[in-house]
Amino acid sequence: MTSIYRLLVLIVATGLIAGCVTTGTVDRAAIAGARRPAWSLDGADDNMVVAMSPARRTLQIAGSAGTLIGAGIAAVSNSRYRRDIESVLAGYDGGAVMEGILKERLSETFGPDLGRVAAPRNVVGQKDRNEAVKERFRALRNQGFDQILDLDITYGLFGYDGTLVAKIDGHMYAVEGRKTIWNNRLVVFSSPVLASDRLIDPTKRALPDLGSPRLSIEENAIEQWTNDGGVLFRERFEAAARGAASAMLVDMGLAEEPEGAYYLGKQLMNQKKFAEADTRFRQALAIRPDYTDARNGLAVNTAHAGDIDGAIALTEALASDAPEYAPAHYNLAWWYAEEKGDLDSARPHYEQARELGLPGDEDLEKALGLR
Repeated sequence: MTSIYRLLVLIVATGLIAGCVTTGTVDRAAIAGARRPAWSLDGADDNMVVAMSPARRTLQIAGSAGTLIGAGIAAVSNSRYRRDIESVLAGYDGGAVMEGILKERLSETFGPDLGRVAAPRNVVGQKDRNEAVKERFRALRNQGFDQILDLDITYGLFGYDGTLVAKIDGHMYAVEGRKTIWNNRLVVFSSPVLASDRLIDPTKRALPDLGSPRLSIEENAIEQWTNDGGVLFRERFEAAARGAASAMLVDMGLAEEPEGAYYLGKQLMNQKKFAEADTRFRQALAIRPDYTDARNGLAVNTAHAGDIDGAIALTEALASDAPEYAPAHYNLAWWYAEEKGDLDSARPHYEQARELGLPGDEDLEKALGLR
């Protein structure tokens, strides 16, 4: 299989996974009552996914065939981007790093009785699949396991801005009766929460967006991860991987950690579940009141829920307490300019955000008369 074709398969598969609806099932009492759980992991041996290149709009005229052609064009571009990233990472194995983090956190949580088993096999045909599932659970029961946690991981760069993502697709079952006691798809990404962000799971941009006006990725989408020899990539990826593991344990009711609560809040906000997101952001702040990312997330979520004045008040307080926190200044500039029409209040905050290192925003600069 050629590297370009394999990348296309990975992109399509990731897009299909991202499009699935998860129920968010959780039975915390059952999970807490585990006597001898086991876990499995899939995806750790796969290459990093790079799904950044949008398809050209001219392909819309080709209908469904255009989607395939567009995906092919994107695969060629993404293959080049991936080579650029891999050349500076020098053999860095993100899958192995993420596996190590998950193993460490699960061992800490479940203790020495935690077992490790093979991931479920992919089989063709409903009858064959059902038989394989029955046989697997029979074997787990014979080995003395009462619960099984199946995890599938993905990581890489998504979207025209090169968002760095660590993703866990997880299902936990009671072995007796094969009942689902937890499942969720946890997507953790490295970019700060900004008021202008579209509420979307970054991995849903894995497939070319034929409706997008963009013909290319952002200028700094690759360079932000390569211009320092991959140091920032490794640092941000490992933070995202730890955040995803924490979010999983918090969601399962097995940990009370500010990072996990924050990332759950961020994901719920992207799903437009604003009341639930508010609860998670406040959970993070109850544990760590000075958690700037959570304070910022709470403010942006408040704005998305329709309370712009409340969001501004929260963010003015944040900017006062943490004047070097660039997202707070950017968000104030956005709300003052785009929501309030108060350009005099917006300009100094935008200038401060730029001085603190945030890239320029074309729409905001037009509103401020800077373009």
